[in-house]
This record gives sequence, structure tokens and C-alpha cells, in this order.
Amino acid sequence: MSFLQKPTLPFVSQKIISTTVGSGIERVVDAKGKAWIRKYYTNPMQAEAEYQGLAELFNTKSFPVPEFFLLDSMQIILREITPSKESSNAWILAGKFLAKLHTCTPRSNLYGWPMNNFIGSNPQENLQKEGQSWADFYMKHRLEFQMKLLQKLGGLIEHMYKLWHEKKIFIHSILESRNEISLLHGDLWRGNLLFSSDGLPHLIDPACYYGDPETDLAMTKLFGPFDKHFYQAYHSIIPKAPGYQQREKVYQLYHLLNHANLFGRSYVHLAYKSLLDI
Repeated sequence: MSFLQKPTLPFVSQKIISTTVGSGIERVVDAKGKAWIRKYYTNPMQAEAEYQGLAELFNTKSFPVPEFFLLDSMQIILREITPSKESSNAWILAGKFLAKLHTCTPRSNLYGWPMNNFIGSNPQENLQKEGQSWADFYMKHRLEFQMKLLQKLGGLIEHMYKLWHEKKIFIHSILESRNEISLLHGDLWRGNLLFSSDGLPHLIDPACYYGDPETDLAMTKLFGPFDKHFYQAYHSIIPKAPGYQQREKVYQLYHLLNHANLFGRSYVHLAYKSLLDI
């Protein structure tokens, strides 16, 4: 699959942006002087999953993404977005674009995604199954999956498990009324939304699947909410549904559990508090 004009090889590395176990990001310049962001992985499934998510977003023509290419099984490259000052109009566009994305539904009408992908560096399970309700999918493949990953922390999370078993039937009941389904970015925090110099918003680093669009909204509010103009624009197209505030806590719990699995002790406390508040 090819998008726009492929970068001209070779690349010259200009700056290492970040390195972690199993991945890295650097700024590179191609033979024509164009700047790109190169992301490399030791696990080829991560590059493939990110590429497939970007391709799905691109194909909807709902929310812009940077130009991108899969260089090989371990590397993906994205056109560098020159950042701009965020304006009210730019946030309004982002809200409208997300609402448009959330009108994109799957042909199969199944929750999940054709392949498992990643949320950060953690695996994200996306098994699609005929007749599976949204509540069943979210409980099994989001919350219970993350709770199992927490076992590596041992005694540190005994209190979390006890509370989880007390509350999981109630949490399932909160989601039972939801049957909405759309394409999701999947990891929509502020760092994965970029504004170019012309004020156009772009999405990066997707963890796409098909599910309840409220999950994307909940994530936008977890680590500092987006601008108010974003929410006003979004809800002018997709009104807020009754009971959202309670579901927001459930949807944020998934990301807090994931952060506890990625970063440890400090997020265990936040995840426990979130579970307690549901």
C-alpha cells in the first residue's frame, strides 16, 4: 500500500528523539532535504500494527495523518509535522474530525480488530467474535487482559484483585446498554494529536480497533483534557449520551491499568483509586 510520494533514499540521521527497550525514534532527512520521523522496533509486529492502524485512519478520509510508509518489517517512517500554536479553530477542526471518524463503522459489525496490536509497548488483544457484545468484549479483552498482566507485580496488587472481583459484575452492567461501534484511534491522549503549521490536526501512534466511540473521548480527558472547543465541536455532531460520566471512569481504567503494567507502582495507586470510584 503506497501513500503520497515516497521519501527519497538515503536518510541522514539528525537527532535521536527517544530510545526504549525494543524501539526507538529519530529525526531523519531524505536526499531531497525533507524531514521524517523514523520509528524502529525489534518486534516486527509492532511496525506492522502501527502501519495498519495509520492505513485504516487514512482510508476513512476523516482525520488527517502524516504521510507514512513501512520501510521494512522493523521500520515505519512518518513525515515530520512542524508544530504550530494551537488555535480555537484548530481545536474545533479536531473535534469535528474525530466525530467524523466515529461515524466510520466496520463491514463485519464486530468489536475488535483483525489482528492484535499494541497499546504503548504492551499487547492489545482484539479477538473478533460473532455475537460478542460490547460489554463482553471490553471486560475480557481490555480490563481482564490488563488485570492478568498485573500478576507480575505480585503482592503489590492483591488489594486491586480483591476490589476487581467485587466490582466486575457491576462494571459489566454499566456497559450493557452500549451497542455503538465505530473506528477508534485507541490511544488518544494529547501527545498523539499534532497540529501542523497551517493549523491542521493530525493523528499519530494509533492503537486502532472497532468499539464504543466514548472510549476515545474518555482517553482525551485522562491526562489533562483537550481544549473546550474540541468537545463543543465534537458534541455538536455527536451529542453526549446519558450515563457517559460513569462509563468514562470505566474506559479510563483500561489506560490506567495499562500504565501500571508499563510503568509500575505509581500507576497502580491511580488505577486502584479509579476502580474504587466506579
